[in-house]
Amino acid sequence: NRSPARQTLKLIEPPPVTWQASAEKLVIRAHAELLSNKKVLSWLESERFISLDTVKCFRIGWNPANKYEPRKSWGLPEELNDKSKPKTVFIPAGLVIPCHNSGGQLSRVKIRRPEGEPRYILLPGSNAAPAFFGQSVTAHIVVESELDAILLWQEAGSIVAPIATGGVSFRPDQVTVEAMAAGKVSLISLDSDEAGKRATNLLPWKNALANFQPHPIPARYGKDHTEAYRSGMNLKVWIMAGLIMVIMVMIKIT
Repeated sequence: NRSPARQTLKLIEPPPVTWQASAEKLVIRAHAELLSNKKVLSWLESERFISLDTVKCFRIGWNPANKYEPRKSWGLPEELNDKSKPKTVFIPAGLVIPCHNSGGQLSRVKIRRPEGEPRYILLPGSNAAPAFFGQSVTAHIVVESELDAILLWQEAGSIVAPIATGGVSFRPDQVTVEAMAAGKVSLISLDSDEAGKRATNLLPWKNALANFQPHPIPARYGKDHTEAYRSGMNLKVWIMAGLIMVIMVMIKIT
C-alpha cells in the first residue's frame, strides 16, 4: 500500500481525558436507560433494523430529557454566550451513539433527537475523527452515518470493519488512513446522493489510499445502507461483491 506518511493529512488529537471520563459516564447511564425502554428498542429494531445484541455491543443509549452540564466538568474551556453568561454542555434528549476512534478511545458522542432540527447533535468537545465499529486487518468500509455503520457491522462484521465519517464533508486524516492502509481493501460507500458522489471522488481519498475502491449503494435500493436493507438488499453479499472486485483489479495490476 502507498504510505500514508507521504500524504498531507491532518492529525486529529483525541478529546481531553476529563471529556472522555464525562462522556463515559453519560454512555453508561444512557445505555442502562435504553435497556429498560421497550419503545425505543422496538423502534431501533423495526425502523433501523438494529438488534438488542447490537445495542449491547456498541452501548447505544437513550437520554430521556434535555440536560445542561458545566463545560468545566467536561474539561472544556469556559465560554460566554451572547448574553455574557457561561455556556454549558447541552445534552439533548434522544438516542445516544458512542463513537470510538481507530485506537479504541471514546472520541465523540452523537445524539439523534426524536424530533426537531437539527436531528443529530454532536456533543461539544467531540472530535472529527471517524468512528470505527469493529476491527479488521483485511477490509474496511467507509460510510457517513453511524447507525448505517452499526447495521453494516451487524450484518457483515465478520468480513469488514465499518467506519462512519459522521458527515459527507469528512476528509481523510492521518491516523484513520494508517489504520485503513494496514488492510487489503478500503471500500468507500458514502450516501448515493450528489454530495456523496462528489465527496467519494475527491482527490484526497485516492491519494491517501492505494486500496481505495468506490462502492456506492445501487440507486434502485435508496441513498443509504439502511434504506437498501429495508428495500431487501443483502448487505453482506453486496460487501463481498465489492471486496472481490478490488481483489480482481489488484490481481490484474500485479
